[in-house]
Amino acid sequence: MCGRKRSGFTLIELLVVTSIVVLLMALMLPGLSRARKQARGVQPGDWPHWMRPFKEY
Repeated sequence: MCGRKRSGFTLIELLVVTSIVVLLMALMLPGLSRARKQARGVQPGDWPHWMRPFKEY
């Protein structure tokens, strides 16, 4: 068994990756909820103002 190379992830590696993903989600969720609240406040009359840069591009 000495010559055989093991492939796959260890439990520690999976836990580290999972903790990094959870940390990134925890950092992103407050910003996303804030953006969602701002998007709800946009009036339908404001859409031409927001779409002008996209049309000009």
